[in-house]
Parts: sequence; structure tokens; C-alpha cells
Amino acid sequence: MQRIILLTPALAMLLTGCGADRVETAPAPTPVAAATAQPPIDLLGTWTDPAGGGFIAFGTRQIVIAVDGAPRSVATLRENAIEPGMSAGKLALSDGTDLFLSRGTSQRDGILVDCIDVEVVHGGSPVLRRRLLSEASLRQLARVVVREPAAPPPPTPDMAFLAAVPASRASVARELLESAAAGAPRSELAARCAEAQRRSLDAIMALIERSLSQRSPETLREADRLRGEADAFSIAWRSWLAGRG
Repeated sequence: MQRIILLTPALAMLLTGCGADRVETAPAPTPVAAATAQPPIDLLGTWTDPAGGGFIAFGTRQIVIAVDGAPRSVATLRENAIEPGMSAGKLALSDGTDLFLSRGTSQRDGILVDCIDVEVVHGGSPVLRRRLLSEASLRQLARVVVREPAAPPPPTPDMAFLAAVPASRASVARELLESAAAGAPRSELAARCAEAQRRSLDAIMALIERSLSQRSPETLREADRLRGEADAFSIAWRSWLAGRG
């Protein structure tokens, strides 16, 4: 299948740092829990089938299911039945889908990466079970595996940040660097980053919804490209902050 995604800490955070976002009838009562339920923070982001069978993306406002063998879904979280501190439990979505999942680790190229074992239940019947890997962990793993021997002098955090962001985000990165050099506080930098990610996530969700309604592979691929850029920017941003101290 074509891979899309979203969203990390994304897609919502990004997501992972930050999060994203119909004809309505007469107002109907909405349970408070359905409007305020949030997934565990350690689930936020994109979880990918290593065999290329799709992904599940957890955002702060929406959850996207695009795994081969399960109905495509863009839904809000109706109930979080995972107790704080627990690594397993159930998430109930607004479209009637239930996700039974547990967190763990899986070995890839001799290195442990985060993973979830998830069972998708729709209409009360199990649809599939799949092990999905954290896409943020996979990206970091790829950088470790292909890393070339370090050549002195090492790049500064600013240089590394500019080198790591996608070309489409270079202007945003330069604006953040200029603001930091001018003495902008960390909170202001974080707010600017969050706003840039929010705009990206809104565009991604709009493309996903359009692809689902129009069944357009091209639109799905564009959403996947934007999602990958948003994830890459989020990882580069966090590395930059850590390098600046």
C-alpha cells in the first residue's frame, strides 16, 4: 500500500511536537469524555508496519487508521481505557472502532526500537492484529545505521538543524535560528515551531480526508510526503533544542 502519515509528536505534537486537525444536524448531546479524551502521551505519533502494510497515527485530536486489512478511519478518541502507568489497554474511537494494544520494544538491526502490538476491533469483531513500529524510532535508527565516520570539526547545533530539516522547511528553520540569535526566549521559539507544525498537520488532515472521499492515490501520496516532512522537522527541532542546552 501507499504509506501516509502523520502524524508525531506529529503528527499532534510534532507532534510530537504539536497536534492537527459535514453538514451538521440539530445539536445533539455530546458526552464530555468524547470531547476531552486524550491518548497516552507516549502513543502520540506514527506507528508503521515494517513490511509496508500501513500505519496508525495518534494525534491529540484525531486518530488515523490506514493499515491493510482494516477499514480506513479518521476518528476522534471516545474513551481512553489505558490506566496511567500501564503499557496495555483499550482505546475506543468515535466511529465504533476499538484498539486493544500493548507497548513494548522490537529489535531492528541489533537495536531496540519502540513498538505496539495492536488488535483492531470493528463492530465488535476482531479485524486484524499487527505489530507496528515507532516511525520516529525508525528514522533515528536509519540515521545511526547510515552514519558516516565523524569528520572534525563537528557541526554546530544550528548547522545540524539546517542540514536535517526538509528543503520545504528551511525558511522556517532559518527564522527560528535568527530569532534565537536575537535572544528570543525558548517559549517564543516553541510557539513558532508549534504554529508551523499546526499548519502542516491541518494540510495533511485535509489531504487525508480528500483522499478518503475521492479515493485518490495521488492525494494520499502527497499527504504521506507532507507527513514525512513534518516528522523530520519535529526530530530536527528537538535535536536542536537539546544541542543548545
